[in-house]
Amino acid sequence: MGIVKGAPNRKIAEAFVNYLLSDEGQLFFFSKEIGRLPVVPELYARAPKDYPNPFTMKLGGVDLDDKLSSARRNVVNVLYNQLITFRHAELKAADKAINKAFKEKAELKSRLETEWDTFAKANHAKARGLAEQAAAML
Repeated sequence: MGIVKGAPNRKIAEAFVNYLLSDEGQLFFFSKEIGRLPVVPELYARAPKDYPNPFTMKLGGVDLDDKLSSARRNVVNVLYNQLITFRHAELKAADKAINKAFKEKAELKSRLETEWDTFAKANHAKARGLAEQAAAML
């Protein structure tokens, strides 16, 4: 979250950020409509039953190989740019269409999310394969 430099409504943006960082704003993240993870550890005592708490969960952990990571940095940056950065207009249009569809036909949301999850996983696997091929050529 951030405020764009030179934002025309800076005071409103600051008020919004302050709200989101307040206890009230952080607790709002627990709502079904939002379903996000607050950043204040103490508020998880007030979370709905069985809500995931990233501050107490044992997460898998990663052994970082900094030399391998450094070697892959350029490939990852290029891949990210091709998939995300350079597709901003298309992603923005897709997001607008998705939000419109969900407002008009809310019952589709669950089915579509499952389909899109499968689609995204398949494409990420394909992208990973392409990235590994590119890395092997370097």
